[in-house]
Amino acid sequence: MTLPHPSVTPDGADVLHNTSMLQMIPSLTDRNTAEFFSTLEWVGSLGNWSKPQMLVIAKLKLEGRVRQFFEASLATVSDINYDKFKEAIVNHFREEKSFSFDFAKFSSAHQMEQESVKDFSVRIEGLAHRCLNNHLENGENISDSFRARLLLSQFVSGLKQSIKAQVVVANPSDFKTAVEIAERIQTSQSILTPNINSVSDSAHINDFAKLLKSTTDTFTKSLELVTQQLQALNTRVDEVQKSRQSPPPQRQNKNRVTCFHCNKQGHYANECRKKLAERRQNDTRNSGRYSYGRGAYGNNNMERRNANYFRAEAVLDCLPPWKPTMIQRIKFQIFPPALYPLFL
Repeated sequence: MTLPHPSVTPDGADVLHNTSMLQMIPSLTDRNTAEFFSTLEWVGSLGNWSKPQMLVIAKLKLEGRVRQFFEASLATVSDINYDKFKEAIVNHFREEKSFSFDFAKFSSAHQMEQESVKDFSVRIEGLAHRCLNNHLENGENISDSFRARLLLSQFVSGLKQSIKAQVVVANPSDFKTAVEIAERIQTSQSILTPNINSVSDSAHINDFAKLLKSTTDTFTKSLELVTQQLQALNTRVDEVQKSRQSPPPQRQNKNRVTCFHCNKQGHYANECRKKLAERRQNDTRNSGRYSYGRGAYGNNNMERRNANYFRAEAVLDCLPPWKPTMIQRIKFQIFPPALYPLFL
């Protein structure tokens, strides 16, 4: 279905003015039918819109179930106007609530923590009107005295405990008197009792100030520590640069050096020729030594050789002649090579 533009009305009305005010109108859904039409009529009165123009705007704002209902039921109606359109939409999507639901909401109403006595009295009156007036059928009526007593009872029972006790002691005769007494009690309590919100806010501010101070102190100490470390590092770098730039230490004149080996001047001990000659002579003298696996025994070390001979004879006396493999295993550990022919 093609909907007309708001500037073109079905009955040839004038062009829509103040089109920028269309942004103030919400979309028409199944949950805000009453609010939508009240807003549309309020904005239309400000913009000098006619009812045919408001009908076109309402059709453009249709969404969801409301659009489906319009296309199925109202689109084929030729003589529909704004009032019929509004009545059909509101009646079809009216939120039906039972008397028990409204009465339960009215009887369980209590003053909220941040709600003033005046606001609670207005809210409880609205709940009472919805509960006691909207569900009356034709011919039914509730006496004004019963309505007033019921409203007074629920208002007093729904007050805060700090206010309700004093209102009950005052025993007001009607709803208006009860509201006045409760307001005076609330005012006196606000004067005698400090504002809890301001105290909590000041406490939060103090905590934030302490946290900020501790964070600042920690940051300052960390910055000082980093500064000290950078200073120490710079000092070390300067020392390294100075050591590289300084000339190498000069070696002492050899003419004044005395050798620790030959006690002669002119050279160091590691350069002593006498020491080198003695080392070569000792190497030549020890070249005739025997090497026996784990150690070396020279020709002059007869005591250890005799001990090895005695150990070999004792082992040979204990071993039977039919175990040559065991002899081969131990001969490399305790016997010199001179005794190897004995085990073959």
